[in-house]
Amino acid sequence: MSRTLATQEALQAIKDMKSIIEGGLAEALTNLNNKGQFLSQPDQWDGPRAQQFRSDWQQMYQSLQKAKEAVEQLRSQADQITQDIMRAGGF
Repeated sequence: MSRTLATQEALQAIKDMKSIIEGGLAEALTNLNNKGQFLSQPDQWDGPRAQQFRSDWQQMYQSLQKAKEAVEQLRSQADQITQDIMRAGGF
């Protein structure tokens, strides 16, 4: 038989994770993306290293998007697990 458990500390950790993801982390990734898009404009920032940045930025942007999606998926999974535990009376 499998055990179902969610301590008060675990529930708080899930709330904290959700808060970080929905607040600071998601916002930070969006801000980082905005700055990268800005720096990709040659009329704003140019030179050999800036050109290298622009050529690398598209891959970085895609990686940021994937990271943002993965973190949101993690938050969703934690929510679902918590709901399942609470329904099972595991608190």
